[in-house]
Amino acid sequence: DVTWDKNIGNGKVFGTLGQNDDGLFGKAGFKQQFFNDDRGKFEGQAYGTRVLGPAGGTTNFGGRLDWSDKNANAALDISKQIGGRPNLSASGAGVWDFDKNTRLSAGGSLSTMGRGKPDVGVHAQFQHDF
Repeated sequence: DVTWDKNIGNGKVFGTLGQNDDGLFGKAGFKQQFFNDDRGKFEGQAYGTRVLGPAGGTTNFGGRLDWSDKNANAALDISKQIGGRPNLSASGAGVWDFDKNTRLSAGGSLSTMGRGKPDVGVHAQFQHDF
């Protein structure tokens, strides 16, 4: 595989060319950090892939946003295969301390593939140490 990246402005262009069991592939994209301060860290990415194999080829493209701070994080990823349906994945989670012995953690996720029903997950935990 041949991998490269180059800093451009506030972001980075990246790519890979290679071969695996599916055939020849190429991946490329752009990643940028929007801020990293008291609001947390916020990054975005746009990407695309192309695979050429014995049965034909596929092309995919998408984008991703990630945010995090000391208590929580969230992510959103949207992608699409040319000729296919879009996929969406979103998640978030956090931990909040009420005092030195008590905390709440909670999170959730949502995932859709095409027109089917979305997969939804939630969790929460309240913990107190005696």
